[in-house]
Amino acid sequence: MNDNEEKQISEAYDRGELKLEEPSTDLLRKLAGTSDFVVRCAREAASRKICEQKIMALSQRDRQIFVEALLGEAEPGEEMKKSVEEYLDGSSTAL
Repeated sequence: MNDNEEKQISEAYDRGELKLEEPSTDLLRKLAGTSDFVVRCAREAASRKICEQKIMALSQRDRQIFVEALLGEAEPGEEMKKSVEEYLDGSSTAL
């Protein structure tokens, strides 16, 4: 029984169009509860998997950027140059 069929049975029962014996009613309610649980678990698992893949993709991208930064020949920024100059002149307030 798929979700749509379960929903139709549940709606028919709620409207009073479907008369079931008490054991059948309990069984259908348990089945509906189980289906909700399974769907909720599947959604949570899918969300976790998507997050893991995003983290993995970001990690690979970040690693590539880091390696390129290490291997590249970047010039120090103006603040760094100023700090080094102050340090070498002895006028730095840094520790």
